[in-house]
Amino acid sequence: MRQDFLDTLHCPYTGSRFVVGGTSAADAAGIKFGWVTSEAGDFPIIDGILRLPVDELRAPIVQLIRDGKLSDATSTALELPYPEKTAVAVNQLFRAAYRTGFSPAAGLLMAPKRRLQRITAEGNEPLATMAARIKTGLWADWQVYRFSMPTFLPVYPLLNVLKTDGPLLDFGCGMGHGAFLISRIVPARQIVCADHSFFCLYMARKFFASEASFVCLDGDYPLPFSSSYFASVFSSDAVHCMDSKLALTQEFRRVARHEAVLVLAHLHSKLSPQSFGKSLTPDGYRRLFDGVPHRLVPEDVMVKEFVENGNLDLAREYTSAELNRPVPGLSLVASHDAAVFRRYDSLWNRQVARMKNPIVNPIYRTTATNGGAHLQKRSPVVSAGHFSTDYLPESITLNGAGWPGNGVRELQQSQPERFAELARQFVLVDAPERFV
Repeated sequence: MRQDFLDTLHCPYTGSRFVVGGTSAADAAGIKFGWVTSEAGDFPIIDGILRLPVDELRAPIVQLIRDGKLSDATSTALELPYPEKTAVAVNQLFRAAYRTGFSPAAGLLMAPKRRLQRITAEGNEPLATMAARIKTGLWADWQVYRFSMPTFLPVYPLLNVLKTDGPLLDFGCGMGHGAFLISRIVPARQIVCADHSFFCLYMARKFFASEASFVCLDGDYPLPFSSSYFASVFSSDAVHCMDSKLALTQEFRRVARHEAVLVLAHLHSKLSPQSFGKSLTPDGYRRLFDGVPHRLVPEDVMVKEFVENGNLDLAREYTSAELNRPVPGLSLVASHDAAVFRRYDSLWNRQVARMKNPIVNPIYRTTATNGGAHLQKRSPVVSAGHFSTDYLPESITLNGAGWPGNGVRELQQSQPERFAELARQFVLVDAPERFV
């Protein structure tokens, strides 16, 4: 946790500034373990992540840090990955044990959390290997295949709308897939990742955007950031899960500069036949931004135009009939800067140029052949509906002596048009160094 960033924050419960209460470990990036104090009390910094929820774990974590038990502090803060029922039960029982003062039960329930901490702290193994060791099939598939899931695809065109001349907030960042792609267009030090899950932030810091700043918070309370601090506010697949949507979006407007851009990718539609979260109708989402110029775009139209033509048209305003179709998702862009609402062209050229670590999409099983490699699409544990897209072919054959070793890099250099075609189909994706 960098001191210069910490100095910009305030307590979301009292509005008072944070003062560093103590430091148990620090590195070149700032405070790694310690605690800060406000008029609401002490809040822990765990592995460089400021944890702000006021819950039954706050005081025990601070005490563990005070006592120098840093590994136990991390284990206590980590949640077992959702949505497996066993993980949910352990997390709830662990909190209940602290809430009721039944510490022996908390001690027993620390065992699976310590195991999780050991797995995530060990070595330099890739995310996919680590996820498999955690043995949570649905969660693991969700993270490994996230870059090409239909609910994530709107992120790609919307990256081009973000303003890069100042700090950028990624709210509800999850494991950091969006933050990773954002780090291709702005230095990671400009990104602030915020999420309610400490485990997600811990993994995001480890794999996706290590130089970003991380704040664990409850989005139903005011945000701890200074007014007019961010040049862009980004959120993907998160706002529809919040209870206090109006208060949250008003906070987005407060912490953003006047000419900033607010990008909400994948807002689940209440009119979709598939229910999820606490979704709103298109009119409901638009009312959240009364008084701010904005565009609400049907997700299927936006993704189709991006994939097939490399465009994003924010000059167009959609009718109520077009927005009220039973599509799974919508995306919203809001800004007082009229120049934001234009047509963006040649987006695939930009996307391909930003791919610094292209890999074969891990949804494909790669088999070496005499002339190259054959790719066959897997059947993830994640339900089929999350992969019902025509953009990923069921199978494909890649030719060239470099497969399956350094074939992607060779293709990028020797056959740029073929490389761009495979990227457009999401056969090739950009990923962190330790991803698969």
